[in-house]
Amino acid sequence: MIDILSDGRLFHLKTRHTSYVFFANPVGRLEHIYYGKRIEDVASILCRHGRQYPASFCPMRQDESSDQGPDILPQEYSGFNSGDMRIAAVAATGPDGACWTDPRFVSHRLTDTKRPLNGLPHAFGNAKGENLEITCRDAFTGLEIILLYSVFEECDTLTRSAIITNLSPAPIQLNRVMSGQLDVMGKQELEMVDFQGSWCRERTAERVPLRHGLQATGSTRGATGHVNTAATVLCEKTTTETQGEAFGFVLEYSGNHYEGIELTQFDMVRVQLGIHPDFFSWKLEPGASFETPEMAMTYSAEGFGLMSRNLHDFMRGHLIRSPWNGKRRPILINNWEATFFDFNTQKILDIARVAATIGIEMLVLDDGWFGHRDDDRTSLGDWFEFRSKIGDMKELADSIHALGMKFGLWFEPEMISEDSELYRAHPDWVLCVPNRPRCYGRTQLILDFSRPEVVQHLYDVMAGLIARAGIDYIKWDMNRNMSDIFSSPLPADQQGEVPHRYILGVYALHERLIQTFPNLLIEGCSGGGGRFDAGMLYYLPQIWCSDNTNAIDRLRIQAGTSMIYPVASMGAHISTQHTTARFIPFETRGNVAMAGTFGYELDLTKLTEEEKATAIRLNAAYHRYHDVISEGDYYRLTDAFRDNPVEAWCCTSKDQSQAVLTVVRRTHFGNVLNTPIFPVLGLDPKRHYRLVNDAVPSEKQQVFPGDLLANMGLWCQELGHNDCDSIVYFFEAID
Repeated sequence: MIDILSDGRLFHLKTRHTSYVFFANPVGRLEHIYYGKRIEDVASILCRHGRQYPASFCPMRQDESSDQGPDILPQEYSGFNSGDMRIAAVAATGPDGACWTDPRFVSHRLTDTKRPLNGLPHAFGNAKGENLEITCRDAFTGLEIILLYSVFEECDTLTRSAIITNLSPAPIQLNRVMSGQLDVMGKQELEMVDFQGSWCRERTAERVPLRHGLQATGSTRGATGHVNTAATVLCEKTTTETQGEAFGFVLEYSGNHYEGIELTQFDMVRVQLGIHPDFFSWKLEPGASFETPEMAMTYSAEGFGLMSRNLHDFMRGHLIRSPWNGKRRPILINNWEATFFDFNTQKILDIARVAATIGIEMLVLDDGWFGHRDDDRTSLGDWFEFRSKIGDMKELADSIHALGMKFGLWFEPEMISEDSELYRAHPDWVLCVPNRPRCYGRTQLILDFSRPEVVQHLYDVMAGLIARAGIDYIKWDMNRNMSDIFSSPLPADQQGEVPHRYILGVYALHERLIQTFPNLLIEGCSGGGGRFDAGMLYYLPQIWCSDNTNAIDRLRIQAGTSMIYPVASMGAHISTQHTTARFIPFETRGNVAMAGTFGYELDLTKLTEEEKATAIRLNAAYHRYHDVISEGDYYRLTDAFRDNPVEAWCCTSKDQSQAVLTVVRRTHFGNVLNTPIFPVLGLDPKRHYRLVNDAVPSEKQQVFPGDLLANMGLWCQELGHNDCDSIVYFFEAID
């Protein structure tokens, strides 16, 4: 719901539990007032609104009073070089060479439908009247800035984006454009949570106190990157999973991104998310517009847990468009860790036949099926069968389908090998800087996706093979960071547009494929979790969480990922764990992978009979409890910011009829109490729940009151005492 008060100058955006308030002050600056717990009546807020600020060294225009100076004002969308010395939301260079922006309020408009963003991910499905457009103008440069706000009431989430239009008769160069900004006042001892890491250590939650000055994370790698995800969290020092304030911010974007938090000398906090300003510029011709990526934001007064559940509900309900969203995904076997490049048709069919007998529903043929690829130095770009290795793709797909299984293929569409037919035909299609030595990653180069003809070629080749062979699933990989950023068709003054144009090309290819094949299941990947972001989730329902499939390492990776992204989006498999040498029981590998999309990455022909029996049981449990795990409310029961001796989490169905509690012993210590107790959260305190165990008749299974499970917790007596032991408890309501 959006209320507009005080003659159209005070704006109150309300969700189920939160209020977001700002107004246009007398000189036309958009001044932020409040974001937090819901307030029913804010009309009187302006009666006492006014601040006494020190004015020394704070420049301002002559039409501004001492409490309206831009450097000390909490703003909605700040300018550059016009008195505000903090990080700017928008900066542009006019035809006179002056880099100067100063947005001022002009008008507002409420709409029943949310404005789509052209070629960019954007949320959908909010109610009528929950979309606000605020028009600002910079009278001197000729920029018009439309700020877009949308309310998603049931999940306490807002979205922000901006449209920048050149109304002047001459070109303007954009140097910086943020998607949204939040200026926070009156909070003490705030902390920042980011999600740092590297390949095989993605999205490790890291919590640090705010210090004065700028703290920023982001990526200039051409993708979200393994090092930082496109999200950040602002919280109180005392915030826990269940208590305290937490502000969550997520950028729906898959390219170079920026998350900045600045603590000023007056202890005000400014948060910004958007395209990374390094290696970004955009030439706006007269009448042209630039649309920023969308940012989602949520507020929780009940700790990180509620913040996460808000974002999970938002993404599942309003961002992920795939028909697979909310559906049970097929349990898959991927051949990569079973065979690497060393396979043929017989080997793949042998794995598929075993898979079919133990309840696996899809085989995915990974890297090595195309061109003449027997290693990672050739054939990227040649998306046709390596016939001497696997024969005709349709015949192989038909053989897999005949076993009652689906069939999927691995692609890396954005990459090209110099040893490929595509490179020999189009050497100019790669990103490279003229007259400079090239950088290589895994011996491969990057196709210039900013060029429409490149996107068209990839669509034609991929769509042709998908249709001819009847492919059910594709794994879309991207295995290097971007360098040598230069696109030969663009003039010199537009080379700063290449990274953004590139990601628009990636989005365009995804869009064309899902429009042509609406039921195609696509899983994102980038050397594991190097492009795990909300932008990609707009086009596909799941992303490979990490190439590190060691179940104990995955505990920290999946906990950090769950701070922002829903469980249903996390690709997680039982594997050989080739990235580490640690032995982990098959059962524990399965229990950890069940907190994701669930599948296998190993040679099924080498499983023991005991392991096959365990796999059958795990597959049945995954199907039985898929809905509560993937679509229910997720609760972290242990600290996501450290490695705990025992890790635990639970998922509870929205109707409170089922719950799944998972407990993993990371490390055993001597001479300690080894029976942990964990609550089962989200249950109805007035109902009773049976602890389900397939080995025990239902009439003999234990029954617990919901309030006991939530408040006292469950004594996890069945958890083993060895390192890496685990247990999963299933609860079903009986009344």
